[in-house]
Amino acid sequence: MFLAILLISGVVVDEKGNPLDHVIVKWQNADIETITNDKGQFTLPITKELIAKHKIITAAKQGYYIGGVDVSKDHKAEKIVLKKISSKDHSDYVFKENKFCEKCHPAIMKEFQQDAHAQSATNPLFLKFFKGVSKLGYKKDFPTANGNCSACHAPVMAVNQAYNQDPHKAQGAARDGVACDYCHKIKEAKVDRTGGYPGVLAYTLTRPGKDHQVFYGPLKDVFPSEDSYNPLYKESRYCAPCHNGTFWNTLVYSEYKEWEESAYAKKNITCQACHMSLKPAYERFALEKEGGLKRDPKTIASHKNLGIKDELFMKEAIKLEGTSWIEDGKLHVKAIVTNTGAGHHYPTGNPMRNMLLLVAVKNTQGKEIILIKGNKLPSWAGEEAGLPGKGFAKILVNATPYPSKKRRSDFTRIYPSPHWRPAYIQEDTRIVANASDETKYIFDLGNTNTKDVHVSLKLIYRRTFKNWQKMMGIDLPDLVLAEEVLLEIND
Repeated sequence: MFLAILLISGVVVDEKGNPLDHVIVKWQNADIETITNDKGQFTLPITKELIAKHKIITAAKQGYYIGGVDVSKDHKAEKIVLKKISSKDHSDYVFKENKFCEKCHPAIMKEFQQDAHAQSATNPLFLKFFKGVSKLGYKKDFPTANGNCSACHAPVMAVNQAYNQDPHKAQGAARDGVACDYCHKIKEAKVDRTGGYPGVLAYTLTRPGKDHQVFYGPLKDVFPSEDSYNPLYKESRYCAPCHNGTFWNTLVYSEYKEWEESAYAKKNITCQACHMSLKPAYERFALEKEGGLKRDPKTIASHKNLGIKDELFMKEAIKLEGTSWIEDGKLHVKAIVTNTGAGHHYPTGNPMRNMLLLVAVKNTQGKEIILIKGNKLPSWAGEEAGLPGKGFAKILVNATPYPSKKRRSDFTRIYPSPHWRPAYIQEDTRIVANASDETKYIFDLGNTNTKDVHVSLKLIYRRTFKNWQKMMGIDLPDLVLAEEVLLEIND
């Protein structure tokens, strides 16, 4: 609660003097705001604290630059004029490199450099899979084409020509991945339900002419500047074009749809609410000398974008529980894996990401106790295949049968199928948001004393399938998400 000692009234108009309704008028950098009526009129309360400071009232409306007026002297706000943003998208605009943004936003840039989006065009793993090694890789399957990978991974390069762009040739701002200047030029985003419009093809941009700039964002009071408030930046739909991709009639990238069908969407817990939730260690999103105001850090979105590179973030989203007991001379084990914190399936994103539950039962000599009933890890689990446990992944298989004389059969058989090929979903064992997966296992102890049995559960995450890693000549370390010891060997 605050005690108003004065009401300040005014009107918001466009450059022609026409009143603008539904404009958000607020005290800059304060939690006091209102909306103009159909005549463009507004009234805001003022407090002692605000009077004592140099204060500006700002006005924000979609499609207009944020305007403002200084009311620190006479406490009047007769008129705020908003300038309309040109609807023309200038395709010849040259995007600024991230280092240009660093001059005013060094703290944000330091964060963003840790974000996978900043390396999307230069990520060594992405480039290796694109070029291909041995029999695996996009160019190994399509040697004369470059596809549309750059539509998401190198949008600056692909914005005017989404197809046939080789990310290895990215230069300037295109090498900055999902570059700052590109991100903040996005006016609108659509969800492609049918396929064929990934990344840049599903975004509407406003690239300015030579005489002005434009930056869209979620803040309503960035003034004076050439910024514009756009609520899209706090909506999951903003992320959808690159995280909802249908290829060859198969929904390969499905994280947006997964979120859309979850309880998170119903509660309006957006992608940004989780992935940009880390509270920054700074209080200004721009340097003070560049006009950056001291703000409450909770009002500044983190640009680190938490994801698979953040172990704690990954571990906090999943929970592993287990129990074991002896019944009729046999060892019973129950494992429950729960998706506790991801607003989509776990794991999600690129289909090659996978998770394994390992159930290990050994005697004092380290010998495996025989599993007589229960799940075994699938063939795509690598060296762990056939061991007790369960695999969690979206598994694709080639849509073209092998061998085939009537249909295309020139792809080398790879299982699971690469997501850039024509493929269909063979199975999807991933864990839905807020759901649990329960599996049970029975082991034959034989003559083994129960005091000489060690039972453990381990949950591991892999960025790609083990057989793919072998083909690519890489060895990516497993991320251990959780471990549970149910029985210890009695020394």
